[in-house]
Amino acid sequence: MTEIDTTQAQVQNQAEMIGEEIQGALERSQAIEDVVTTTLREKRTFNKTVDEWHRELTVRIDPAADPAKVMKYCSQLALSLDTAYKNLSTTKVLYSNYKLSYNSALNDRITAQANNRSRKVVPALETMERVAQGELGDRALTSAQYETFIEFWQNMVFKLKDLVELTKTMAMCNGTRYKVGEY
Repeated sequence: MTEIDTTQAQVQNQAEMIGEEIQGALERSQAIEDVVTTTLREKRTFNKTVDEWHRELTVRIDPAADPAKVMKYCSQLALSLDTAYKNLSTTKVLYSNYKLSYNSALNDRITAQANNRSRKVVPALETMERVAQGELGDRALTSAQYETFIEFWQNMVFKLKDLVELTKTMAMCNGTRYKVGEY
C-alpha cells in the first residue's frame, strides 16, 4: 500500500467517524425537538394551550360578507381583542410580581460572585449575570416562560388588530359601511 492509499484510508475513516457524529447529533437534536414540541402542545396559559387560544381567538372572515356578517365579525373581534388584552395585562402583572423576587435572587448571586476573593480579577458583569441565571435554574426558566407568554399575547393582539383593519377594509370595499349608514 502506498502512502497516498494510506492517507486516503485515514481520510475515509475520519469522514465516516464525522458522519456518524453528525448523524448522532441530528438524532439527539430531533429527540430534543420532539420533547419541546410535546411540551409546547401541553403547556397551558389561562387554562388553554397556545393552539386552543389561536382557535378561539381567530375569526375566519368571508371576503364577500354581507353587512350582518361584517357586524358579527366586528363583535367577535371586539370580544377576542378584549380577551387578548386582558390576558396580556394579567401576564404582565404576574411577571412583574415574579420579577421582584427573581431580581432579588439574581442580584444576590451576582454579588456573591463579585465578592468571591478566590479570583484575582472580577469577571465582566454580563458573565456574572449568565452564571447567576444558570445557578437559578428553574427560576430563570420561569422568567423566560413569562417573557414568552407576554410575547405570545402581544402577537395575538397584533393579529387581532390586523383582522380589525382587514374587516374595515372589506366593509369599505363591499359597501357595508355605506349600507349600515356610516357615510
